[in-house]
Amino acid sequence: MSSVKVWDPFVRLFHWGLAASFVIAWITADEWDSLHHWAGYGAAALIGLRLV
Repeated sequence: MSSVKVWDPFVRLFHWGLAASFVIAWITADEWDSLHHWAGYGAAALIGLRLV
């Protein structure tokens, strides 16, 4: 029985990166504004790459 890959590596990286950026943004919402902003920029960049 052979396995079939459903998602390519880019889609896997996108989903895990987006999840990580949301978690980082949520954790750093009150203490570290700079990291919080960079997590948002990272999420925006991932979404932009996915749209392209």
